[in-house]
Amino acid sequence: MLLEFTVANYRSFKDEVTLSLEAGTIREREEQNIFSARHRRVLKGAVVYGANASGKSNLIKAIKFLKDFVMGSSKESQQGDPIPVEPFRLSTSTEGEPSMFEVRIVVEGVPYRYGFQVTRQMVAEEWLYVQKTLKSEAMLFSRDRQDIKLRTGFSEGKGLESKTRENALFLSVCSQLNGELSTKLVNQISRIMIITSAFDEHMWRLPAMFFQIIKDLEGKVSELLKAGDLGVTRLNCAVKTKPTAGKAVTKINVHTDVARFVADAIESHYEISLSHKKRDKDGKEIGQEMFDLFKEESEGTRKLFGLGGMVLLALDLGFTVVVDEFDARLHPIISKQLVNLFNSDVNRRGAQLIIATHDTNLLSHGNYRRDQIWFVEKDSLGATDLYSLVEYKTEEEKKIRKDASFEKDYIQGRYGAIPYLGDFEKLVHNGSANVAS
Repeated sequence: MLLEFTVANYRSFKDEVTLSLEAGTIREREEQNIFSARHRRVLKGAVVYGANASGKSNLIKAIKFLKDFVMGSSKESQQGDPIPVEPFRLSTSTEGEPSMFEVRIVVEGVPYRYGFQVTRQMVAEEWLYVQKTLKSEAMLFSRDRQDIKLRTGFSEGKGLESKTRENALFLSVCSQLNGELSTKLVNQISRIMIITSAFDEHMWRLPAMFFQIIKDLEGKVSELLKAGDLGVTRLNCAVKTKPTAGKAVTKINVHTDVARFVADAIESHYEISLSHKKRDKDGKEIGQEMFDLFKEESEGTRKLFGLGGMVLLALDLGFTVVVDEFDARLHPIISKQLVNLFNSDVNRRGAQLIIATHDTNLLSHGNYRRDQIWFVEKDSLGATDLYSLVEYKTEEEKKIRKDASFEKDYIQGRYGAIPYLGDFEKLVHNGSANVAS
């Protein structure tokens, strides 16, 4: 379960910003939209709005960078390899400064705060804290370049300080060498499933990779496709080559390295087809016609298979799903139904859905609380700011009411985070005049 994500000096983010999934003090949709974790109230998801090129995708790329670096820094790079971080480039004040990433997650009911600062050459800082009470936490380890200090509660790191390269994370090294707590933390981070674009075909195939170990998942995805009014009568999935990790994985739990399972499973070949009714000239059903999902079905159907499958998988296993361009190739009514599965009392296992979208329909009909609605907006210096609707105040210094018309007010620019356009018609008229002359 994700509590919070913080980033600074990365791509369009210059200053530190935080996406929080801890519920605010407002009292809205308490039973449907909130989990309880160690006396904390945790939101079941968030939606992020903003103009094109304002930073929505960069926020998701920042989450992906943290996940990928945690998963691979100790095993997918060598001494001296550059770290693929991208600092903010529009200010001299950030040149040469490290980028910062931090995540707060819950593992087996206990909240942890883990983060690091990196440059292209090295890990400048790294830290891990455990939450003791609502207002106090204890450090488990801290790192300043290659100076790593352990505290009580993280004995599994003893002796591994000298084995940690300057371009690798200490947490990743401890996990790779089977540290108990570090492995749980890394595996929990691996459960943040990230879809970075509407064309992410590997992720669209992901549900099929879990059909072999999640009971009834294939049947549920088949029913979802039928419910989506696509003319589909049945889903058929055949595994032509078995995944190497899949043979050993029979149950997903906190000890399972989901990312490793997925990486191995991607090498397998899945043939996925959808059945449609075939009729004679009089309209009478005479059989079924099979269509290959990835060669013959529409991109919207492929996305509903992949994204819908991910949604059902997350609800079953308590994963966090992060999706960019959520609305692309999906009808608004389908988007609303997928969101509502999370923001409802059917979501009982800690699943979360974080999306970036332009679908303003969800502001009115996505059943979101004000602290679940977020906006990104660039300032005059080209840096992205991130703020939630519950934090936003009008010019009269008044907070937004829970019964406000969120969609209408956003489109009218009341909350910012919209494009301020020039005169498009003038551009066309000027162009026409130039051609005529």
